[in-house]
Amino acid sequence: MAFRLNTSLRNSPIFTNNPDYDAEERVRVWVASAQCMQKTGLPLVVCGSSGGVVPIEEWALADDRGHALLANVVAHFKKEPFTAEDLTKINLWITAVGVFLLSLMLGLSGMPLSSLLFLLMASRKAIPGPIPGPDVPSSYIGIISLGLVPVVFLYSRIFRSLSRNKVIFGWALSLLCLAAACLLRQPIGIIGVMLCLSVLLGRCLGKTCRGRLGCWLRQGVLAVLIAGTLWGSSLLLVLRGAFYKIPPAPRVAAHGFWHTFYHGLGTRANPWGIEWRDAYGYRLARQIDPTIVYSTPPYFKLMRKLYLTTVAKNPLDVLKIYFLKLVEIISQPFRILGINIYSWALAVLFLLPLLMVVTPIDKAWPLHIVAGLEGALFLFILQGVVGIPWLKHLYPAKMIVLLQLMCLSDYLWLMFKSRFSIISDAIGKFLPKMRAS
Repeated sequence: MAFRLNTSLRNSPIFTNNPDYDAEERVRVWVASAQCMQKTGLPLVVCGSSGGVVPIEEWALADDRGHALLANVVAHFKKEPFTAEDLTKINLWITAVGVFLLSLMLGLSGMPLSSLLFLLMASRKAIPGPIPGPDVPSSYIGIISLGLVPVVFLYSRIFRSLSRNKVIFGWALSLLCLAAACLLRQPIGIIGVMLCLSVLLGRCLGKTCRGRLGCWLRQGVLAVLIAGTLWGSSLLLVLRGAFYKIPPAPRVAAHGFWHTFYHGLGTRANPWGIEWRDAYGYRLARQIDPTIVYSTPPYFKLMRKLYLTTVAKNPLDVLKIYFLKLVEIISQPFRILGINIYSWALAVLFLLPLLMVVTPIDKAWPLHIVAGLEGALFLFILQGVVGIPWLKHLYPAKMIVLLQLMCLSDYLWLMFKSRFSIISDAIGKFLPKMRAS
């Protein structure tokens, strides 16, 4: 991995200046904020033409703040002017760190084969990745890896106990990785949040916490910590205001999901004339209420109302749009051994219940991790269905499916060792009797 990362870092000018690379406007804002940090020492702001500073949320609307924060940190220690090339290097480091930490968690969770195979595969395929560059999709594999760290940890602990030190380290690493994933790309981080909360809910409703108030309280505290990672961007802006006297702007601090839900209906021909363009939502909101400011809480409240009203009045039309987008996602050119990745995922989905039935509980933790990854894949695809099914957003789906297959290899190895141990014990008991006779 170190060799691949070093080579990719040296090639970052080529990646950054690729004329075919599709970077959004936020990249320019991140660079401007980092350069403003170098001039003023103030974080997460953009320098205005008149000499003042403007909060970054006034420029990068409904954006995650993780990349801007990392750009500001790098710029603080950099003597030369910060450029888009530095963002490309940041993305390469995000991918490398995310892959390494997920591989580490797989190893700590008793999945040595998966840990090694994932590290080797990701080092070769994810660094620099299929679309290296300065924008956030270039680091998606790293961000998803960070979001999957707590999923692997929690799902590996279902019906399985670990040492106290491993539990403390696992929780600390999981919360740190989940917070980083939410800061860098909240829609990806929320996948990890939802899957982790589902495990905690299962503990509360199952035998683990039945009749035990202390267990319920522990799960409640953990749930608050996990859900709290979603508000990392808001916390950053609050801290900026506390230390640098720059209050947050009235616009939302991170993603606004209802904007995506409503505009997602406009990615296909539709009877309502909805378009997949930010300008469309702004124009529509101003027509309904001229006082609404774009990307503020009232704007997203209106988007929520419009989306829910459209779904309630035209459920079949909405389902048709979602079905067409699902078909497009399944038809994307992602293959493993020449077979569509979603065919692999479907085969795993049907195989899992059968393996769960025949596998002893104390040997089933690799299957629990595979189930968690299946849930992550479903939520990841669902984002493409309700949003827009672009290849540059959905390419990490192949990594999730490959990781499932790697975890199944650990399961097979575990079962083989178990059967071999039984045979070895039987031979050990039988040989002395043969010698005695």
